[in-house]
Amino acid sequence: MAYSREIADQILSQMAEGMTLREICKQPGMPSAPTVRRWVVADLDGIAERYVRARDAQANHWADEILEIANDGSNDWMQLQTERGNVKTVLDREHVQRSALRIDARKWLLAKLHPQLFGERIAHQTLGADGRPIDPTKHTITINDDRPVLDGFLVEFSEQKQIESDDNK
Repeated sequence: MAYSREIADQILSQMAEGMTLREICKQPGMPSAPTVRRWVVADLDGIAERYVRARDAQANHWADEILEIANDGSNDWMQLQTERGNVKTVLDREHVQRSALRIDARKWLLAKLHPQLFGERIAHQTLGADGRPIDPTKHTITINDDRPVLDGFLVEFSEQKQIESDDNK
């Protein structure tokens, strides 16, 4: 299918509303997903920047969906009839697990696609012997030898090898 600004705008609009490129491209009259990706790589009509913005909007939509799924408990409970004919309300574990899976899938995808926004933040801190953080501005190392460390190592290494070879004679 040849590039069309109108089709491209429809694709990007639907993508910004949370649909995946595969879902969009399955619709009648839409190009294949590889075709759309070729348009983006070739940056036809400036689509590359618009595609990035649509993907960002899509990610925000998925983040909103996480909260909606988590807050929706409407199908978490179901009515069961016991052998005696009584009606009992019980937890629908399958629905709860499916909701958890939907949330986890979105969280994983968001963390991979946008780690700076949705990834886990890991803080590293160096602690001293007393268990308190070390202030790197207060700890210095002074080297009194004017020779570069590597040169000194090579000289010492070659002297050691010379001594070893003299011992083997």
